[in-house]
Amino acid sequence: SRRKAAAAAETPAPPSARSFSAWQPSKFKYPRRGAFEVNVYDESTGACTVLFSKYKEHRIPKHNNDIWHSLVACLMLWCMEHSASDVLNKLGEFCHKHRTYVNLRQILDRDKSKSDLGEQLAEALDDLEAAVATGNPVRIREKLALPFGVRSAEGAKAEERMHDLKAVLEKVRVAIAKIDKGYVKLGLEEFEPLIQDINAIGLQTPEVEDAFRKFQSHRSKGTENSRQTVTMSSVVAIDGSPHTARPGGAPASLACIAEEVLKKGRMTLEERLMAQDEFKALREEIEQLRHEKDQAIHVARNAKAQAEEEREARAAAEEELATLVMAEASARDAADRAAEELAAAQEETDRRTAEAAAAVAAAQA
Repeated sequence: SRRKAAAAAETPAPPSARSFSAWQPSKFKYPRRGAFEVNVYDESTGACTVLFSKYKEHRIPKHNNDIWHSLVACLMLWCMEHSASDVLNKLGEFCHKHRTYVNLRQILDRDKSKSDLGEQLAEALDDLEAAVATGNPVRIREKLALPFGVRSAEGAKAEERMHDLKAVLEKVRVAIAKIDKGYVKLGLEEFEPLIQDINAIGLQTPEVEDAFRKFQSHRSKGTENSRQTVTMSSVVAIDGSPHTARPGGAPASLACIAEEVLKKGRMTLEERLMAQDEFKALREEIEQLRHEKDQAIHVARNAKAQAEEEREARAAAEEELATLVMAEASARDAADRAAEELAAAQEETDRRTAEAAAAVAAAQA
């Protein structure tokens, strides 16, 4: 009996339905309940494409693109293997209509037929990637459209990069325009922080190169002006009168002192003119903002007046409608009274007709 009790204690109890996944070994993770895969096979080549796999995604499809992405890729492979350009054009229209993107590089790597359609798409994709590497938004826009209207993930990334490059390029144009108009200091201050953005994003256009040349030119002019200021040490002469000496120790002449004062005065005048230019620019911006504000106020007033007119017209229409309703009610009452009078007259006529008939009958009797 003790042996039977020990054997019964060592034997595990049969698992319940709820604890099935708990007692089974950890290496058996699949198949799980509800897991599935949807595959498409090409009978001519035997190639297989997985449309959706819950084994990998760990979820069910949430959107049509979860299926369309793989399905379009499979159909594009079939089109390239069978040179079906008309079907490929329809796939491009379908992608544009439903905003479906495909990974074109992976599709081309899977293509074993090396057909003309695949060569066209591969060449166009190579040109697009080369244009993206140049950092020129104009070249990217030229190569953005792929043959047969195919929408690829590489094209979407290239379009996003093109917009980023255009945004930085527009800022560069604004800064250089201020420099060309004479607001040199303001333009340089706006362009200097853009250098880091240009290098980070890899923007390379002739406009940017010209902007860099202008920036370096104006910066070098400012450095030369700062270097031209000769540092003079103030010393005291034998007679006690202060005068300016040269760096070597020799006393400076009046001409040198006058030249130094003129240079300082010229620099101060340039700074003053620059400040005046900046002040003019700010004043023009303020005037422009005021003009825009006045236009906005004028538009708001016109809109308000139009709203008042519409409100008055609506009130007049409502009054007219109320008048028409009242007139209709009056007409309906008059019609009811006329019907009542007509019924009374008919009754009177019937009564008199009956009396007349009785009188005739009496007379005949």
